Amino acid sequence: MKHTQSIISMLLVLAVVVGTTSCEKVIDVKTNNSAPQLVVEGNISNTPGPYTIKLSTSVDYDQTNSFPAVQNAVVKISDNKGNSETLKETAPGSYQTATLKGTVGSTYNLYIKTTDNKEYTASSTMPAVVPLDEIKIQHSTFKSSDEDTLEAVVYFTDPKGLGNNYYFKQYINGVSSKAINITNDKYFDGNSTNFTLFRKDKEYIKKGDSVSVEMRSVDKVNYEYFNSLQTIVDRPDNPAPANPVSSITGGALGYFSAYSVSQKSVIVK
Repeated sequence: MKHTQSIISMLLVLAVVVGTTSCEKVIDVKTNNSAPQLVVEGNISNTPGPYTIKLSTSVDYDQTNSFPAVQNAVVKISDNKGNSETLKETAPGSYQTATLKGTVGSTYNLYIKTTDNKEYTASSTMPAVVPLDEIKIQHSTFKSSDEDTLEAVVYFTDPKGLGNNYYFKQYINGVSSKAINITNDKYFDGNSTNFTLFRKDKEYIKKGDSVSVEMRSVDKVNYEYFNSLQTIVDRPDNPAPANPVSSITGGALGYFSAYSVSQKSVIVK
């Protein structure tokens, strides 16, 4: 991971929902002081809306973990089919659609204008749905020192043609895992494959638990964002971590992702 000379502590919400937002993970990356920047967290999927764009500002690592909401901004989403909507601020810093529909194959453009007249844009194309075939539960490859837990393994078939990217969101008894699970088809293009979902400390899976997995197909720019974020999360002791690769132009941090999703659940026996 490349070192950078000016890094900030930021709120990054990894979310993505069945449709909008869901259980979200807050990650505080402690870094050097820097000027506040806009942080964008936005999702649109092939499941029914409304969809939400969240705006906040980053803070330095020595400040309280309170990330100010960015209010009264103009937030618009348009697609390549002529549809456009100005989002309504339903809570401080939270902007929501009312009529926009997420459609596979469509490209969505995000436009933000803040009260200080700064403008930001992002674009994301929603990939085709790749079905999640099965979830199996197996004994963990890496056992905890205090408990022998289980882990989920997802099975699916990758469509032929390089360029498919996957982000897996795991829920244990309805609670979103803090782990980032992401991969692409570089080594299994066009084949049936499986992927073991990692968990964070104390995220145990036990008999009787409900395990749900959202398999999201994401575009390349958002794969690169989550991949870089995963590197930061997995190496929190790095003395000079880089910021995640942002998909937002104009100097903002964060992401705007149009993704398709396939979901399955299993009760652990």
